[in-house]
Amino acid sequence: MTCDSGHCDINSKHEVKHSHAGKCKCGCGCECDCGCGIQDCCDSKADKFLELACEAHHKLLKKKMMAAFEAKIGAKMDRVATLVVDTALVYMKEHMKDMDNKQVFEDKLMEIFKS
Repeated sequence: MTCDSGHCDINSKHEVKHSHAGKCKCGCGCECDCGCGIQDCCDSKADKFLELACEAHHKLLKKKMMAAFEAKIGAKMDRVATLVVDTALVYMKEHMKDMDNKQVFEDKLMEIFKS
């Protein structure tokens, strides 16, 4: 199943094709899961299980890679994360102060206009 240039082609046993404006031509009225909002219900259960297995494989690989990163550079990443969070907190506090100062200015300005 591929989506190219605004057209979704679904190749299954039935050689079903549809456009983004339409639904599956096999008459099932389903929608595709390629991101275009049309779903291919014509795939067999076996195809769906193989796709699910592939997703699980990728998720497991991602978990393993995260664990490897943690083991190799976890302490360094902790220091980086702490620095980034501390810096973000200072930035947010200053930003809030700026917003407070702006509000004080706007309040004083409104007082002048009302008098």
